[in-house]
Amino acid sequence: MPQITVLTQTYNRETLLPRAIEAVLSQTFTDFTYLIVDNASTDHTPEIIEKYKKQDSRIQSIRMPENFILHPNCLENRPLLEQMKKLLYQPEDEFHFQLDDDDYMHQDTLEELMRLAKSYQADIATVGSQWVYPDRHMQDKYVFEGTYVYTRVQAVTELLKRERFNNAPGGKLYRKFVCNLDLSTEKLLGHDIYREYRRMCRAKRVVATGQPKYFFYRHGQNTSGLNTAEQITPEKLQVYLESNRERTLFLQRELPEVASFAQYCEASFMISLYQRIHLLRVDSCYPIADKMLDHLRQWRIQLWQSPWLRDDERTFLEQKQVLEYGK
Repeated sequence: MPQITVLTQTYNRETLLPRAIEAVLSQTFTDFTYLIVDNASTDHTPEIIEKYKKQDSRIQSIRMPENFILHPNCLENRPLLEQMKKLLYQPEDEFHFQLDDDDYMHQDTLEELMRLAKSYQADIATVGSQWVYPDRHMQDKYVFEGTYVYTRVQAVTELLKRERFNNAPGGKLYRKFVCNLDLSTEKLLGHDIYREYRRMCRAKRVVATGQPKYFFYRHGQNTSGLNTAEQITPEKLQVYLESNRERTLFLQRELPEVASFAQYCEASFMISLYQRIHLLRVDSCYPIADKMLDHLRQWRIQLWQSPWLRDDERTFLEQKQVLEYGK
């Protein structure tokens, strides 16, 4: 069996997908299977996949039905989901890597990740990354000197801090048992914000290097993030808030060593999001922003006593009279 299963999920990215495929096929580490999942593309994506499949026998593909995108809980889609999980996560002692269809990576990325995983007996290995923009300028993301090895508690804490790695799977190599989660809802299959901390909780050891080997392409069609007024919608905002609440509750239950820090991170996210909504004047989200303040008021004692609360956050909470009764 190949040591790594590489996954790319794609939808209508005919102009970007070839670059991603070429990035995988040009890797110096060659012992992998490459699974491309086409989420019912309507452009020339299927033809592109078939062309590359004829060129390289390591490529397998699955085309999802159109209704899968709109109805992920449909019972008739279950066999396809099980097929995907079997291809991606078996055998459990091998490795899983994901490359988004608009991203790419350095030729020795898989080789470096495998070296790290084996040298440090890690269940997750991660490299540094850069954001690349259409005008070709780059921005360092999680680029730093040295190599760091984490226990489970340290890795989850680092994930919450988002200083050396974040929720995105890009640039991470996972041992497959870490990824093969017992998911209670299909939303966990589709959202990194729901599953990455669960993966970290299953890993006994995580190793990270800051060498920039993975490249996130930032362009007008990116749908992730809450950085612009266009990206911030009430529906999307609700998903992020629910996922942060679920993360805090999960960690309080499964990893109590980080419970207090997790609650602070949830509060810090609300503070920054409230400020962003008003700075960008996203009127449709003002009611949700007011509810966030109500949640923060419920935690005023914990926030006042929090050793992690920054001075600017404390000032904001005082201005909004969130901490006035906690003093």
